[in-house]
Amino acid sequence: MEIVLIILFSYMIGNISPSYIFAKKYKNIDIRNVESGNAGTTNALRVMGKKVALFVFLVDFFKGFFTVFVVKHFWGMDYALVSAVFVVLGHIYPVMLGFRGGKGVATTLGILFCLFIKEILLCAVVGLTLLYIKRYVSLAALVTLFIVNIVIILFNNPLHYAAFTFFIFCIVAYKHNENIKRLINHTERKLGEKKS
Repeated sequence: MEIVLIILFSYMIGNISPSYIFAKKYKNIDIRNVESGNAGTTNALRVMGKKVALFVFLVDFFKGFFTVFVVKHFWGMDYALVSAVFVVLGHIYPVMLGFRGGKGVATTLGILFCLFIKEILLCAVVGLTLLYIKRYVSLAALVTLFIVNIVIILFNNPLHYAAFTFFIFCIVAYKHNENIKRLINHTERKLGEKKS
């Protein structure tokens, strides 16, 4: 029964979508129908500006952080890893928004900062450097979330920890399939680049 409650709790927290709420409240639009069509930080930046985008990122980040923190505190690391999967699924496929959510990067980063702080800090340096050089948000995010799985193993964590985080990476990467195609075709928009 505990695991069912943890799954439901995590999934419903994941359903909270600040980009959707802000766009509806202040712009009277569905952010999923404009620009990239994604209910996340990057699209919030394009549609509503830097301040709102920062707030969106922080809410999505801390809903991941808070959820796994609570579960880890009361039930331990293995349950926290299960919680991590379902809070990301709740963000990407929110039942309250017809299963059309964001791509899960900020929420996944919040999870990793809670559970693997040393590992993600190291990988974040790589990701931010890549973002500075290439200015592709999707590329920087995916590289960061991929290499953190390797670093988790190198830091002598149990292998099943990396299995859970790699599964989350695969979910997020799947949601970025169009970005990956555009990166391969050199048509992905860079940070700050206007839609052509």
